[in-house]
Amino acid sequence: MSKARDSILATIRRANGSFPQLTKDAISWPQPRLNGGLAENFVQSLKKAGAVVEKVSAEAGIGGCVSRYLQREQLPSEVVVSDDEVLKLSDWPELVTVHRGRPATRNDKVSVTGAVHGIAETGTLVLVSGEQNPTTLNFLPDHHIVVLRESSLVANTEDMWGTLRERFPIFPRSVNLISGPSKTADVEQTLQLGAHGPRRLLVILVKGEKIN
Repeated sequence: MSKARDSILATIRRANGSFPQLTKDAISWPQPRLNGGLAENFVQSLKKAGAVVEKVSAEAGIGGCVSRYLQREQLPSEVVVSDDEVLKLSDWPELVTVHRGRPATRNDKVSVTGAVHGIAETGTLVLVSGEQNPTTLNFLPDHHIVVLRESSLVANTEDMWGTLRERFPIFPRSVNLISGPSKTADVEQTLQLGAHGPRRLLVILVKGEKIN
């Protein structure tokens, strides 16, 4: 038993470091051709999944967009917000109470987070965990508002993994891929929203240039 174990471990040690480093330019399988631009495909896919998409021309308009959503959905004027750079640039209306940078609790109705990427092929949002981005914001509140710069869109999943590796030399502990509000049809094929997370998903697409 010991000799077999030692042999297996020796093989693993020899192979360690022999695999090519995966980068943005790594070879991958052919991807389907997208009809139209990245933003057009991204929005169409998100809407098919049941999300609501709104566009603002610059980061300053994020707060006003959130405020209008709260009024439209008859929600309390209170949100818990991640500490993403894109959200720091927003002008928040005085009527909206903003709790910034803390984990969400079961009492929070609405969270606002940034996304590092959006995948045009599938309409998927890419969110990473971190001290400023507690993962609870993505799943506990009934209403999740995600802000994404249009310049952060990528065509497909393979591109996303490559750019993430370049952006984060120390990789985030978790990467959450979200493609619409939480839903399931496991019971009698009846669609239920909010099965494993938010019942509503609003995506605010910012047309402003990405700030490094």
